[in-house]
Amino acid sequence: MNSGGRRFVVVLLVAACVALTWAHDRAVANGTPSPVAGIILAILSPGQKAVAAVARTARSVSDSFANSRRLAAENRRLRQSDALARSLAIQLRELQGENERLKALLGYRQEQPRATAARVVGESGSPWSRAAIIDRGSRDGVHVRDVAVTARGLVGQVSSVVSPRSALVLLLTDSSSGVGAVVERSHVVGILKGRGRDLPVLAYLKEDADVRKGDVVITSGRGGVFPKGIPIGVVQRVERDRAGSGKNAVVMPFAELDQLDEVLVLPGGQQVAERPGL
Repeated sequence: MNSGGRRFVVVLLVAACVALTWAHDRAVANGTPSPVAGIILAILSPGQKAVAAVARTARSVSDSFANSRRLAAENRRLRQSDALARSLAIQLRELQGENERLKALLGYRQEQPRATAARVVGESGSPWSRAAIIDRGSRDGVHVRDVAVTARGLVGQVSSVVSPRSALVLLLTDSSSGVGAVVERSHVVGILKGRGRDLPVLAYLKEDADVRKGDVVITSGRGGVFPKGIPIGVVQRVERDRAGSGKNAVVMPFAELDQLDEVLVLPGGQQVAERPGL
């Protein structure tokens, strides 16, 4: 564009500005909408729309983020509540089980007035040696050779009074344990021998001894240590003795020896009262 054309454009722009200024002032004086404002709005409108869209998008993202945080917090609270509920349910079951065991022991203790209640506070053993530590000792009148039982059956024998407040109970599954026992149904007599982690056996049975699976085995009272009539367990199977001199009966103890919590300690040799249904 030559200099003459440029001057014409400048003059035209100046004239347009003067005309727009005059039109704006006149509209303001008359109280009517300014055409200049309309032109400016028309120019700026697309940009404003874009800015508004960006703002709406930003608000939407912010709201979504806030909602996600609220949902995550709510999920954490729900998980914590669920975990607490499960924990309380487990504790309730434990308390109910302990209450039932203590009630059973209380009933047994009323039948055995000389019994001493004790809690199992530890265990000691190996694959062959099985023993439990109780929280009663010489101060409580516990002596070596006293007998430990639960409401279900025989546990073992006190082998050592460790202190005034503790004693060691040799479980009937210990490899050195031997209990005079009798089959309740047929009155077949034998010795219950411990085998460590394996089930104990009623040993020294004759080949023709009348012993069957399901027979109940109780203490015989022979030997003067274990009182007569304490339930021991039930025969699981009968097998030949490895020495070939007779047969053995494998016995499942009634007392849960791997889950002992409370026991009663009876003076060794005390006569045990008859218990219906055992």
